[in-house]
Amino acid sequence: MPALRQFAARDAAILATTIFAWSTLGSLSLNDGLAAEMAGAGLGLAAGICAWLVHEWGHLVVGTAAGAKFRVPDRLTSVYLFGFDKNQNSKSQ
Repeated sequence: MPALRQFAARDAAILATTIFAWSTLGSLSLNDGLAAEMAGAGLGLAAGICAWLVHEWGHLVVGTAAGAKFRVPDRLTSVYLFGFDKNQNSKSQ
């Protein structure tokens, strides 16, 4: 099972790659044509993925601060980032 720090490293790499892509391809998306449309769509998708990752990490940070029990997925390619144990946690957590 991957450690939590492996998920953090993966997500930091995704964020850094998105920032790099935005800084290098952002001006291309302002032009006309298929390349501009593809750059804009790709950057928008990458930004959405980063927003989702930050949102999910926010759940983990707040849940951990509240004392919630969670589990890390078995593989780094899992769609779900974290699972909270509903039998050991209360609704307020």
